[in-house]
Amino acid sequence: MTRSRTRRTSRCDLLLFLPSLRGGGAERALLGVANALHVRGVRVVLVLARAEGPYLAEVAPGMPVIDLRSDRVSRCVLSLTREIVRWRPRSVLSAMRHANALLVVTTTLARLFGVRPRLVVSERGHMAAFLATDHSPRAARATRLGGMLYQRADAIIAVSDDLAQHVRDELGARCPSVVAIPNPTITEELLRQAAEPPPHAWYGHPDIPVVVAAGRLSSEKGFDVLLEAFAHVVRQRAARLIILGAGPLLEPLRAQAARLQITAHVHFPGFVPELGAWLSHAQLFVLASRAEGLPNVLIQAMACGVPVVSTDCPTGPAEILEHGRWGPLVPVDDIDALASAMRTVLDTGAPALPSHVLARFHPAPVAAQYAAVLGIPLDADVSSACVSERRAPVTSTDAVG
Repeated sequence: MTRSRTRRTSRCDLLLFLPSLRGGGAERALLGVANALHVRGVRVVLVLARAEGPYLAEVAPGMPVIDLRSDRVSRCVLSLTREIVRWRPRSVLSAMRHANALLVVTTTLARLFGVRPRLVVSERGHMAAFLATDHSPRAARATRLGGMLYQRADAIIAVSDDLAQHVRDELGARCPSVVAIPNPTITEELLRQAAEPPPHAWYGHPDIPVVVAAGRLSSEKGFDVLLEAFAHVVRQRAARLIILGAGPLLEPLRAQAARLQITAHVHFPGFVPELGAWLSHAQLFVLASRAEGLPNVLIQAMACGVPVVSTDCPTGPAEILEHGRWGPLVPVDDIDALASAMRTVLDTGAPALPSHVLARFHPAPVAAQYAAVLGIPLDADVSSACVSERRAPVTSTDAVG
C-alpha cells in the first residue's frame, strides 16, 4: 500500500488529517485544536498530504507528523488508510470538504482491517454561499461528494451555530449529530505578537488612521468591494489600507486599486506570520466577506483591541458581534454601507469589549469540547514535560492511489 520510513507502530488517541499547513484559517484552527489536546495529554498524530507551509513551525513539540508526500488529497487513499491501520486511533478528524470526503473513504477501508475509529469531520464554511463565488466543477463535485459521504460520519463539528443548522438542512433526515464548536482563535502567540512594535512605517500617525483587512485573496473574501468602499473613504478623509494575505486575486486587486487611484494609500504585504502586530496597531479592521464559516481574523482583531466592521455574511459575523452590538454589520456587496460604517467607526471608535465576549474562543475550552465529541478523555493534570518535549521529526510515506 505505502512504504513507510519508520517501523514503529503505536496506538494513538487522535489521528488528524489535513492537506497541508500552507497558511489557511482552517489548517491553523485545527492545528490549534491538536496542540491544545496534545498539551492536555492526548496522543495526537498529525497526517498531512504534504508536510509544507508556515504553520509547520507551530506544531507542538513531541507530536508526530506524517508526510504522505502527495500534491493532491485524492491520491492519498491508500497511504492514509495505511496510517489509520498503523496507528489504530481512537478517533479520526479532518477539515475541509475534500479532505473530509477522503477521511470517510479511508476510515471505511480501515474497517476491513479491524480498525474502527470514531469518525468526526469538521465543516468550516457555508457551502451554498461558497458555490455562489466559486463556479468551478471541482467545487461542485467536492460539495456533492462531501454531502453524500458526511452521512457516514459519527459526528460533524461546525464552527458556528448558523453553520451547524445549514449542515443539518443540507443533509436532511440522514444527518449525523452536528455540534457547533468555535475555533481556538485567541492564542498566547497572538497576544504576544499584539504587544510587539508596529511592523510598518504607516502605523503611528494619529492623523492618518490605518485600516487592516486579512484573508486569502479570493472572491469570497470581498476585497474588491473593500477597495471600492475605501476609495469612498479617502475622498473624504486621510486613511491607509493594508490587506494581508496571499491568493490568486493579488494582481487583479492591485490593478483595481490603480483604477481607483488609491495605489498610494493601499499596501499588500502578502502572508504575514506575526498577524497580531499588524492588527493591534490599526485603527480599524474590516471583514468584507461574501461567505465565511467562522472568521478567525475578526475574532483576532477584537482580541487585539481593534474596532471592527463586518459584512453580515453567512456564517459567523453576526454571532461574533452579537448582531451588531460590538461592531457594525453591513449587507454583503453594499459598497456605500461599508464605506459609511468605516467612516463612522474611524470617527467614533467602538464600544468597550467585555472579556467574557471572547472567552469561548480560547484554546482550553475549545479543546475540551472537541475531546467530548471525539470521545477522548482529558488528563486532569498536565506535567510541564508535556510541553517541553523535543519536536518529533516528520515521517514520510510514499502516497499512492
